[in-house]
Parts: sequence; structure tokens; C-alpha cells
Amino acid sequence: MTKAELRERMKALRQALEPGRLTSAGERIADRVLADRALAVPRRVLVYVSVRSELPTTALVRRLREAGHTVAVPRVLGQGRMEARELREPLVRGVLGIPTSDGPVAEGVEIAIVPGLAFDASGGRLGFGAGYYDRWLAEHGPQAFGVCLDEQLLPWVPVQDHDQPMDRVITPSADVLVRPPLRVTAGAWIRDGRVFAVRRGAGKARAGLWELPGGKVEPGEDDAGSLVRELFEELGIRASVTGALERSIHAYDDVTVQLEGLLVHSEDAPRLTEHDDARWLSAAELDDVTWAPADIPLITALKHHLR
Repeated sequence: MTKAELRERMKALRQALEPGRLTSAGERIADRVLADRALAVPRRVLVYVSVRSELPTTALVRRLREAGHTVAVPRVLGQGRMEARELREPLVRGVLGIPTSDGPVAEGVEIAIVPGLAFDASGGRLGFGAGYYDRWLAEHGPQAFGVCLDEQLLPWVPVQDHDQPMDRVITPSADVLVRPPLRVTAGAWIRDGRVFAVRRGAGKARAGLWELPGGKVEPGEDDAGSLVRELFEELGIRASVTGALERSIHAYDDVTVQLEGLLVHSEDAPRLTEHDDARWLSAAELDDVTWAPADIPLITALKHHLR
């Protein structure tokens, strides 16, 4: 699913919610945020001003101030830029009609409470697409707490290199300390209109599922070098990387995987050492096997290469 498609789906989900449900969710999230150890001492905290169907932050702002924290709110500047302003009431109408503060610029923000349409357990965030928070977070570097409804915490959201990850994701019923993803590469080895796929053997995590061959990126390796090494170790082939395919992030129960799919070429004959089956699959046959969930976005992208 593309970012645009997921945005529309999550917007529809939010708009269908009862206002009372949002209010109670905002209060429960305020409980969880205030209970976080990072807020055990007074902090400078940026909190978004909720509008329309966003998760309300009124209770959170009130309780942060009561607990002695300094609260700032975003002020949109336009052209994808924003700044933090110390909270001064009453709020004023800002760019795009978003309420903001005319207080002084807030320096040294330590924690940012960030809205989003969807999040995942590896810290991925899907915003509205303007990039305001991504640019501001990259420039100022506070701890980023994504807040959302339980339904907005997904197994995976599509992210790009410029998308800033969250340090925590907080919902009414969960406080997710983001696990750094395990970097893994996978090779789409195409020959005569078919792609080479392997099945995970008994005794392995996710045994019986199919995947593109590859493995973990070791310290000091880049993605291409790691994949070339893994293909030689797993299949005994000498391969070269010819291009990029797709990236995915998926949270399994035991690990969050960031999977970099690359196109590869080799004229060698494969031999299995770590898998119990292998097939050359045409585009029409890709749906005949059960893929490991992290590989599914790669397989979707691969269909265009096999036509």
C-alpha cells in the first residue's frame, strides 16, 4: 500500500470516530505521557495543538503545565517549515488556520509530542505529507513521542530516508519503546522472466514461509556489499547488485526488520545451504506461495519487473 492510499484509509478511520471516544483517548494518553520516566523532572515539551479529528491534546497540555513542565506549540511558517513557540494564551490563528502561540521562540525543546495518521513499532510515522515535523525534528533533535489511537498503530508504515523516526509511540492502551530495526537485505535475482525464491527451513523463525534470499547487514557493511556476501554464503553464487527494488519495515513478535530489496544478477547455479526449498517463480506464480510478511512489499514491487 502506498503512502497516499494509507493516508486516505487512516483519514477515513479518524473521521468515523465518535468525538467522545477521542476525548477519552486523549485523557488516557495524557496519563501515559506523564508517567514516562523522561518526564520525571521538569522538561521543555512541544505539544501539537489538535484540530478537527486529531487526538485531542487539551488534557495533556493542562497536566504538563500543572506538573511544572514548560510547554511550547508549533507555529507553521509555510513552505514545509515550522518553529516552536512558548505557549501563551489565548492562542491565535496561524497559517492554514492552525491555532498557535504568539509567545517567544522556544529554545532547547527536549521532548516533542508528534501527531500522525499512523505509526509502527519501529518508530515509523505517516504524517500528512507536508514534512513540517520531519524537518523540525531533524534540525532540533528532541526525543519524539508519537501519539495515536490503538487502531493507528500498525505492523508497518511506508517510510523514506527523510522521515524522522519516533523514540516512543503512545496509544491509550500501550507505550511502545521503539526497537531499533534489524537491517536486512534481500536480492531479487531475475532470470528469463522469473525470480528466485527460497523457503525457510524447519527450526528457523518463520519456518515454511518464502522469501527472497539475503540476510543481516553486519557492522561496517553497506547494503550492496552485505547482499553480495550473503548470496555467496547462502547459495554459493557470485552476484552483482544492479539496482534498487523496494524497502519495507515489518514488526515481528521477536524483532523489527528493515528490509532493503535490491535487484541482482548472477550466471551461477544456486545450491541450498540454509533453506529447504527453492523455486524460480513467474509473475503469475508469485501468489502461489506464502511470503514472509516483511517480503510482501518487495514482491508487490517485483511484479512490475516480471511483466
